Amino acid sequence: MTVGQLAEEIKFNEEYLSGADVLVLGFGPDCSLNVPVIDKNVEWYVNKYISEGRGVLVSSAASSETLGRMQLDASALGQKDIKTYNSLGISKPASVSYYKYSTLKSDMFFDWDLLAASMVNDGAISHYPYEVGSGVRLGNTVKIADYVLDLESNGASDTVADVTAWYSLGDVEYFDTKTSYGVSVKDAANNYYIYSKGNVVFIGDYGYPYPYDSVTTPDPLENTQGTDNCKLFVNALMEAYSVGIKNPKVSIVAGLSDDSTETDSICIPYDEQIREIEEADGALTSKGVLDDTVDVYFRVSEPNFAFKKDVTIAFYYEDNISGVPVDVGGRVVNATQFASEIWTVEQNQLVPVNVGSGLDLVPGKIYKIKAPVVSLKNDDNSVNADIYIVVQSHFIKLGQDRHPIGSDSVTLNRAQLFLLE
Repeated sequence: MTVGQLAEEIKFNEEYLSGADVLVLGFGPDCSLNVPVIDKNVEWYVNKYISEGRGVLVSSAASSETLGRMQLDASALGQKDIKTYNSLGISKPASVSYYKYSTLKSDMFFDWDLLAASMVNDGAISHYPYEVGSGVRLGNTVKIADYVLDLESNGASDTVADVTAWYSLGDVEYFDTKTSYGVSVKDAANNYYIYSKGNVVFIGDYGYPYPYDSVTTPDPLENTQGTDNCKLFVNALMEAYSVGIKNPKVSIVAGLSDDSTETDSICIPYDEQIREIEEADGALTSKGVLDDTVDVYFRVSEPNFAFKKDVTIAFYYEDNISGVPVDVGGRVVNATQFASEIWTVEQNQLVPVNVGSGLDLVPGKIYKIKAPVVSLKNDDNSVNADIYIVVQSHFIKLGQDRHPIGSDSVTLNRAQLFLLE
């Protein structure tokens, strides 16, 4: 998705980004030096997404000086506004021979394709889901990032998360320091390749041009060029997903059985003749809708690991007449809240669930509520209306109060009954 496409989505729905579990910034062939500066409106929402503690994977292109770090907050990225020694070296005129390290030379500051990613600290990025190890040769041309890591702020009282370097760039073949990376080995502040700060993970690449022929090489891992690059990317992506705040998951399903599939609509019996009779009598009570409630089945999971987590659930029906704006996790709708008892199956019997002061529903287990069909009766022009199930979590993570929202909806469709003789 381009910046322009994201801007259009946000114009349509301001909560668009909050529906994502992880945001991946600055990857692909379009992320070159010609990429325009990020839209100011998009900039605000992306920085808001980061500040909410949601998982973000950032590429070297997204945090480059050329793109203005895509207007991302430098503190949230864990970077300073100071250039790395390699970037300073590139920007110096050829006639200047003074560098941070005396052994550096002007021809060392180029993109190189003979570099390795060497482990600085051991963590999940090295092991999950792919076992990578302490060092790998990178399969494409890379270079050092533009800005120095802010390692000096680690441990500060006003810092919610420390910067941790996981891999740094280094020489593979040139042990006589032909490149700048061998001058300061495992220099995490300057030569970092992968690092993280709280919910933000950085990887020093933005393109993965490693096609393979599925006919001659069915297993992509047999194509060794770029395999380790791709493994590190997947591991970094999973790290961003793991450390970030995620929305609770709600799925409305077709029934109480464990293998019930998700559904997006429920038919509500409707009889036009009954409506005509009521109109003639001057008492439009049912407006032809034969039921007052409908059974709705759902399952819930809350994937966040947090201390003293409080989870609540609420039920709403679409109400475009007297409803109020409600955030249903990724979008705002006009709705009215309703109450319902919750049931589930225990030992082949339907039993009520005691929710009490908090929600303690079993992940994956299916539950039932009774939802009103009043929205189909209140609005004369309505032939369908939505039911929303909204789950919200409250907990503290990285020193801040978090309250992610997850939801699902099902559409009640008015279905005309016919008498067959």
